Amino acid sequence: MSGHGEHTHGFYFASDRSGLGSHPIDPGVVAHVIGSKCRAHGGPVECVLLNACNTEEMAQRLRAEGVSHVACWRLRVDDEAARVFARVFYCELDILAKTARRDADGCPDSHSDQRYKKAFQAAAVELQVWNATSSGAHSSRERKSCSHEPGNLAVFLSERGNLEGAGKRV
Repeated sequence: MSGHGEHTHGFYFASDRSGLGSHPIDPGVVAHVIGSKCRAHGGPVECVLLNACNTEEMAQRLRAEGVSHVACWRLRVDDEAARVFARVFYCELDILAKTARRDADGCPDSHSDQRYKKAFQAAAVELQVWNATSSGAHSSRERKSCSHEPGNLAVFLSERGNLEGAGKRV
């Protein structure tokens, strides 16, 4: 999921095609709906990327609803940083899934937990590179309002242990 987020309301969804009108959605409702489709409840959902500012509370609710792995943003995030992170995260998942299929030992899903963690770490490293190379592209106003310092950005909540930034333990 991507969009705009806030600590108290989770995601804001556009209420019209112009994108100017939006309304908050209760994070508990969203977490319950997505959680009902997760692996723990017989559904296909194993991992969710909440690609919006301040989505850690919603991520914790998703974990409580049974979603195995959730990547989110602890604070505010620049739109381009969010795009970079998502692109690398999904590309890495695709590469790792193809590798698992080629090397399958009869059960390619047995390593899905590690794939999500590795994809998160690859995206976090790419984000550090992006931060270092694009720091001049952000106005001072953006730097104050959007946190994109390594270690304060992305959070990975997992049944196997949590990570933040480029692999530091929470």
